[in-house]
Amino acid sequence: MTIGKWMIRAEAAAGLALASTLVHLVPFRWWRSSLGPLGQDSAPPASLNEEQKRRAIAIGRLVRRVAERLPLDAACLPQAMVGRWMLARRGIPARIALGSRRSDTAAAGFLMHAWLIADDRIVTGGKGLEGFSPLQKGGGPAPG
Repeated sequence: MTIGKWMIRAEAAAGLALASTLVHLVPFRWWRSSLGPLGQDSAPPASLNEEQKRRAIAIGRLVRRVAERLPLDAACLPQAMVGRWMLARRGIPARIALGSRRSDTAAAGFLMHAWLIADDRIVTGGKGLEGFSPLQKGGGPAPG
């Protein structure tokens, strides 16, 4: 593995550890600004050139793969956070969408999901997105 590949994987792993820690241990109001615009502040996604689209998809794939291999809970929100941070460092605009749906069991109430959108592509969180409705304006496509 080249130094470049090792560095980007290390960036993703460190980011996932930080994002998981924030989500599980730190009050939302202290790290909410790191998510970028949400709710009424959310704007339609910026158009990306082909190279930016390719990089966004590659980073999303990398974040998902690293998250699968880490011994921590790096579910949809930490993955979306890290993907957004990594894309922002590379000058690629992206936004996080949050959604909910009713659980199949009455005891669970509502389920929440987060996905990352770059241009018109879902970069992370696309798997298991069926049935989730965006909570904020500009949440992007939610299949189902």
